[in-house]
Amino acid sequence: MRAKTLGAMVAVGLVVAAAGFFVGSSVSIQKYPHKGDDCGGRDCSIVIKFACGVFTCEAYPDKEVVLTDPNHKIEFEVDSTTTHEFDTDGIKFTSSNSTGWFPCQAQGKTKYKCDIKDKTPAGLYKYRILIKGLSEVDPWVVNY
Repeated sequence: MRAKTLGAMVAVGLVVAAAGFFVGSSVSIQKYPHKGDDCGGRDCSIVIKFACGVFTCEAYPDKEVVLTDPNHKIEFEVDSTTTHEFDTDGIKFTSSNSTGWFPCQAQGKTKYKCDIKDKTPAGLYKYRILIKGLSEVDPWVVNY
């Protein structure tokens, strides 16, 4: 009887440990640098990098928050050391106040270029990064 109970306890322990391992591998606590850039008066370049664990990868911009001003561009490029590609609408400004102010166009599979239109109101704008096969990420742009 004791051997059966001990065997069942070991089996349950292994299942719980395995479940914890898989859940822990897929949950991200953003273990990448949180940098920004003041691109006022010039175009801005953002490289999409990847933090990868055993089973998953998470895309992140090398500059998490950027400051911009109108009549310039933001160019997004997937890190050239990877084989990742943008999905359809790979970069899209999604906050309700961004409608029409940041038109973005794909420049192949690994680049997007977004214009910052003239008279874009000052504000905080959320955008989405969508890489094929990965969960979306949603950082910010500050227009001033």
